[in-house]
Amino acid sequence: MDGNALTAVGLLMVGVVCELGYGLTHLSSPWGWAYVLLAIVSMVAVHLVWRSREQSDHRQQR
Repeated sequence: MDGNALTAVGLLMVGVVCELGYGLTHLSSPWGWAYVLLAIVSMVAVHLVWRSREQSDHRQQR
């Protein structure tokens, strides 16, 4: 994976950590749960993008 992709994934993970931190400190309100769910969805999306990029990198190397 190239440097730009790693930077993008890193920035997304910083956003996920911020969403999760805010959500976990505000669990008494519905918005806290919304931020936790958003963080989970974001983590899944980052994982899927990362995996598809790795698969395409492996295909290009063959």
